[in-house]
Amino acid sequence: MANKCPSCGLINPAEAERCDCGYDFVNQVQRRGPSGQGEACPHGGVKLGLIGRGIRLIIGGFAAAALGIMLYAQAARFDLAWYHPLPAFLLALVLLGWGLKLLLRAGQ
Repeated sequence: MANKCPSCGLINPAEAERCDCGYDFVNQVQRRGPSGQGEACPHGGVKLGLIGRGIRLIIGGFAAAALGIMLYAQAARFDLAWYHPLPAFLLALVLLGWGLKLLLRAGQ
């Protein structure tokens, strides 16, 4: 079974004694780097995860807005009076806001 590093979130092989960020699985201690010196987390760990999630949410927000526009155009074309684009645009705003929040948190 794989070991997930509690320090940076990287998935390591079950036989790994130490993570790339320096976390020691045997003693359960965070060291400064892979050899006990240097950078705390060379691969970015949690920050890269936040950035990736933020970007995916922003793309999802734009996709929701585009879907709302396309559905609204089709509703106008076929004279479907029941369709209103507000739910799609609200979803787009929520996704964009959530994605920006994650990107700003990753930048700190």
